Amino acid sequence: MKEKMFREKIERLIEIIANKKRWDCYEILNLDVILDDGKFAEAEITVFYSDKNDFDEVLKSKFKKITQKDLLKNAKIY
Repeated sequence: MKEKMFREKIERLIEIIANKKRWDCYEILNLDVILDDGKFAEAEITVFYSDKNDFDEVLKSKFKKITQKDLLKNAKIY
């Protein structure tokens, strides 16, 4: 149950990032959440998105805090 709550928070965070970065569209391809005794430990996400210039890119990130700064700081864009 807690994993679902963390997944929803991360999905909402991606929605906020998409709005700020003005992505035309995006799709979460992979989202793995790791819990340690019911507490958030780490997450790994892969997002396919298209930006305002019609560039299709993939963002991959592995992060330990559910914050925009931590997610983007650890992101690799392909």
